[in-house]
Amino acid sequence: MKISLDWVKEYTRIKIPTPELKEQLTLRSVEIDAVTDFNDMWKDLLVGEVIAVRKHPGADKLSVAKVDTGLKILDIVCGGRNLAPGQKVAVALPGTILPNGTKIEAAIIRGQESEGMICSSEEIGLMKEGERHILVLDESAKNGVSLAKAMGITQEVLNVDVLPNRPDLMGHLGMAREIAAITGAKFMPDKHKLPKKMKETLALKVDVPDSKLCPRYSALVIDNVTITDSPAWIQNRLRAIGLRPINTIVDLTNYLAADLGLPFHAFDYDKISGATMKIRASLPDETLVTLDGVSRSLPAGTIVIADKDKVIDLAGIMGGQNSAVSQTTKRIVLQTAVFDAGAVRKASRLIGHRTDAVALFEKGVDGENTINALAKAYDILKEQNGDIYLDRVIDEYPKKRQARYITFTEKHYQTLIGEPIETREAGGILEKLGFEIFEKLTSGLKVSVPSWRPDVKIPEDAIEEVARIQGYDSLKEGLPFVPLKLYAKKPMVLLKRAASRYFTSMGFQEAVNYAFLGKSQLKKISANESMHIPLQNPMNAEQSYLRTELVSGLIRNVESNLRHTESVRLFEVGHAFFPGAEGKLPQEKTLLTALITEEAITFYAVKGIISGFFTALQRPDIDFTTTGSIYGQRGTTASVMHKNTQLGDFGLLTSTAMKNKQKNLNTWWLTLDLNTISELEKNHPEYKPLDTYPAVLFDVALIVDQALPWKNIEELVRAGGEGLVGTIELFDTYIGEQIPPGKKSLAFHLNYQSLERTLTKTEIDPIHEKIIHELTTTLHAQVREK
Repeated sequence: MKISLDWVKEYTRIKIPTPELKEQLTLRSVEIDAVTDFNDMWKDLLVGEVIAVRKHPGADKLSVAKVDTGLKILDIVCGGRNLAPGQKVAVALPGTILPNGTKIEAAIIRGQESEGMICSSEEIGLMKEGERHILVLDESAKNGVSLAKAMGITQEVLNVDVLPNRPDLMGHLGMAREIAAITGAKFMPDKHKLPKKMKETLALKVDVPDSKLCPRYSALVIDNVTITDSPAWIQNRLRAIGLRPINTIVDLTNYLAADLGLPFHAFDYDKISGATMKIRASLPDETLVTLDGVSRSLPAGTIVIADKDKVIDLAGIMGGQNSAVSQTTKRIVLQTAVFDAGAVRKASRLIGHRTDAVALFEKGVDGENTINALAKAYDILKEQNGDIYLDRVIDEYPKKRQARYITFTEKHYQTLIGEPIETREAGGILEKLGFEIFEKLTSGLKVSVPSWRPDVKIPEDAIEEVARIQGYDSLKEGLPFVPLKLYAKKPMVLLKRAASRYFTSMGFQEAVNYAFLGKSQLKKISANESMHIPLQNPMNAEQSYLRTELVSGLIRNVESNLRHTESVRLFEVGHAFFPGAEGKLPQEKTLLTALITEEAITFYAVKGIISGFFTALQRPDIDFTTTGSIYGQRGTTASVMHKNTQLGDFGLLTSTAMKNKQKNLNTWWLTLDLNTISELEKNHPEYKPLDTYPAVLFDVALIVDQALPWKNIEELVRAGGEGLVGTIELFDTYIGEQIPPGKKSLAFHLNYQSLERTLTKTEIDPIHEKIIHELTTTLHAQVREK
């Protein structure tokens, strides 16, 4: 953004040289990318007056002008289409070097002597104002005066890189306030008031059904307007910052936007059908031909202004040709409004058209200044055309801004910055920046935050404002004073670390995915859209919802990795989000999810990984029960339980969720709820002496119903073992040939052992036979023969 120091001087006195000002601004506020010194750039350019113009005898597109430079009258060959007698123009004498490096020499052009050059705006480093158009100066410019002086551009122009959190610096008024605070100069903002008397003969109804799209809409209806060229001072200020003068109204809107950092737009009142303006979201298939002559399709959700019959404005981006001000315009609607920054930015991106207005709206504009800004606009227009009159004022502002207060204390400042400061000094700095002292406290202040500083929200922000104006470069070197505090070990942090260590040790790689997903991912895992929280402003279609699981993200990771390998183990620890009660924030859970894609992986291998994790955590014993899942194959999924609390689930992904091109590869998932697990008490290990007496080992194979859980068998065996059953280890599950339909074969190791004596065969056999009898009668099991 370009800032003219001549313009800034309207609001404050600049006490220091420009190089020093550039350094101070860079250290305290904004980075200065470049400085343009027009005095130096135009040092050899003068004002000349065109006395006479005749056609060049040897060239149809050239003319020969007699130009009075105040020193002598010169003959200059010129190709400008708009050249005419009586004009004041910019003249480059022989020996002048133009900003683009061209050196001007006296020359014979098509047989005609030319003693210099009449310059266009482009040739002297300004914006191009037309094809083969020379720069025409104000008629009051004196012949022979330097061009810079004649155009009122005596100070440098700064090219400023404004940070996104400082929308207040997007105009000359805000930059002047900042410079005044840094240099200690007085800040002198102008104040304007609208006339109390209005004719109110021109009807205009403005409808804002959704104040979120347009929090404030302000406009003036002005009658008896004449469209002419703007005054020289406005034209020259616009030229200095790279804008092309057009006419009274367009120049006014551009001038005020650069001055106040508020976008303006003017409509031809007589082109507004039904004297009605409605600010709304665009409807399907709506289009608008914008001021640049391009027909644009409007994406859904685009903020538009529509009259009774049509869309007339792409709000916050560009106006429409169908309501544009023209040379015949007599009545205008001059608006400055506050449109939703997110919606404007999104629409600009989707349409593929970015304007200066978009840059202002996306950073944030000061909605409290709209009426004062319109009053200034009216006063400037009245100076140019005394015959205009104000017909009516529109100001739709349903939800007024609530004042925001921040407490500043000397102690807090010293803690953060490391140096003391007096409350009086800090208050003075804050007042220079526009803060108002609401209440004086003991060793502190309570201040109200100005409306143009939406970035200042907490006490630390106010401290930063004071410190940066004082200058971080002025702080003394010293060791920071940091009180020591014992680190409070948070259970969830420790649990996450333990999970990462365990799964890494089991050959897993950790993945980190966005917490967003799209409809295609929901469809892949058969998830219900209504159970997911939609984002208001998603970056793209595949990031439209907050995730409720981590599986979908890991599926994409695995699919990508399978292009390069046949074995993938990935895990992720992250947040999942679930809709809260009406009016409440979403519920947030911390989940651990892992995916394994390998040829030889089985249900029991995954189960073993989960059991090992709980063993490593020293958490209570867990159980596994059969269950179902939207993305798990039937008969392969199970829940991880502790008593009646579900801790997670695991299983084999369906072919819809995970399509493996290699048919021998299966993908298993496991998900654990770390929030619930963190609340479980740890097991406290007890000392157990080494086994002194030998164990008696039996291998048992049973045929049971497929639906019978292994847990039931294990519990029955222990109940009938009279305290002598040691370990029970399931080592094989089989369904297939030689096993009746609906049945399965379970084979397990069964150890009998005593801590007090060696068990004998005569002691063990009756117990073992009783257990087998219970299995066959109670569970209807059939013992398989060896």
